[in-house]
Amino acid sequence: MRKFLKILFFVAVLGIVVFFMFHSGRNSGFFDPLRSFFTSLMNVHTFEEKITALTLENQSLRNEISALKKKTGEVSVYHYKTAAVYSRYPSNDRSLVVISLGVEDGIAPGMPVMVREGVLFGKIKSVARTQSEVETIFSPQWKSSVNIGSAGAKAVLQGGAIPSLELISKEELIRDGENVSNIASEFPLGVLLGTLQSLGSSSNDVWQHGTLALPYEIQDVASVLVLVDFP
Repeated sequence: MRKFLKILFFVAVLGIVVFFMFHSGRNSGFFDPLRSFFTSLMNVHTFEEKITALTLENQSLRNEISALKKKTGEVSVYHYKTAAVYSRYPSNDRSLVVISLGVEDGIAPGMPVMVREGVLFGKIKSVARTQSEVETIFSPQWKSSVNIGSAGAKAVLQGGAIPSLELISKEELIRDGENVSNIASEFPLGVLLGTLQSLGSSSNDVWQHGTLALPYEIQDVASVLVLVDFP
């Protein structure tokens, strides 16, 4: 009984304090800290609403950023799987390379292979359970259609130890250093292969020709990206 009376007395005193705290003008400064504390307790739902509003605003900003990236081309429309490249040391032949993904990883013949996102390296030629063989642009058997420069001069990329650019019309006004990009349907349109260098022709040639300067060092390629959902 005594314990109950103590609790009742405490509640009564607390009630009086709260009453004066919210209704006393003269003591408003003294009770400000307590008033703020009890107000926050009584307005928990307001705090939760603010958290919810901030969460929705954050998600909205994320969506806007994602949409902006898509407009500027920063978000890839394809998906890749990263594969390690097996070494053939001391051989420098990179016309065919073996990578560490295979049938169990969803890899299939014909899939484009990038040295990094947006830079074409080759395509899957054959597939085993846990490995695949990649035919690269360094293979003598490689031939694909490409564009050169902003004017879109057409050429044929001929694979080899030093890939060359063949069948360039003499009417095309292009120069060394212009980008070479893919237009063959086997690969994503516009992906980069390198830049034009050593453009030239002899007097009896019908066509111009050049070589492909790479945006990477072939001996440094230790991993590649396999594009798994093209076309």
